[in-house]
Amino acid sequence: MFPDRTTAGQRLGNALADRGVVADIVVGILRGGLPVARPVADRLGVPLDVVVASKVGAPDSPEYALGAVAEDGSVWHNDDAIERLGVDDDPRRLVVAVPVGPPGTLAELGMLADEMVALERPARFRAVGAHCREFDQVSDTEAMAYLGRG
Repeated sequence: MFPDRTTAGQRLGNALADRGVVADIVVGILRGGLPVARPVADRLGVPLDVVVASKVGAPDSPEYALGAVAEDGSVWHNDDAIERLGVDDDPRRLVVAVPVGPPGTLAELGMLADEMVALERPARFRAVGAHCREFDQVSDTEAMAYLGRG
């Protein structure tokens, strides 16, 4: 149990630093992931970026996520610019790091990443909010403040 998302992020950042994880960037999920991602980025000394996703909730329980959809569901690449800059589509190393998550989902994510770090893996996982004593909604103003720091 974490007191709040920011403390969870501080603990996660410390765990990553203790493991010797070297990052070029930390990516947090807008909006609720930013209180976790900001202290991780600060601890690792790297920029924070965001991914925009919308939760698809169950009809009778909107907080129960059935899935997520990116901003518009499409991906666009400026292939000419990417080629000119010599940008590789694949990161050198991908580390997925979360304070808490269901073991099955973490195992699936771990198969996609070079390293999977989770501080807690409760067998009876219900929701992230159940593992933080304080789990208020993150407003747009707060989200912008998290992005502006660092």
